[in-house]
Amino acid sequence: RLGNYLVILFMVSKVFYIANAIGQLFVLSEILSISYSNYGFDVMSGMVADHDWTESAHVAFPRVTFCDFDVRRLGNVHRYTVQCVLPLNLYNEKIYMFIWFWLIFVAAVSMLSFFVWLIRFLFRSDRRMFINNHLKMGDKVFDKNDKKLCNKFLNNYLKQDGAFLLRLIAHNTNSITTTEVTCAMWDLW
Repeated sequence: RLGNYLVILFMVSKVFYIANAIGQLFVLSEILSISYSNYGFDVMSGMVADHDWTESAHVAFPRVTFCDFDVRRLGNVHRYTVQCVLPLNLYNEKIYMFIWFWLIFVAAVSMLSFFVWLIRFLFRSDRRMFINNHLKMGDKVFDKNDKKLCNKFLNNYLKQDGAFLLRLIAHNTNSITTTEVTCAMWDLW
């Protein structure tokens, strides 16, 4: 049906945003070879717990490891294995924990935005109320006959895509601009 093309593209792009955030969690899980899908919760519960959480299986960046050194003395090579501290991994761990929380936040906000826009697109009454409010602010709708005209304007002229574009104008500018554009389209119709 004509008049839904932009709405469908917009919703598909929202789905891609969600898939991107969730996909990055899975890719990082494979790269780090740990269960990165619940990494942030594991690290935070380890910090709160009484045990040494740095030795847990979910630690992707070890702080202590063994290093092999070759030392030459009087022509002989002696091999020593010593314990080494890796302070850079402290920062890496915090950075990846921040990335985990950021990706979870982005995925959650993207899902919320998807459902808010989906509800706006599914309910005609929301579109009608949005257009009616802007026509009232521009002194274009006065009585029930005008409201019937407003429904025709919305359903036959603007359709889903027109109401969507007006809503995007409202989100990116102010009510006055949206009202002026809506009233100008009403006058042209």
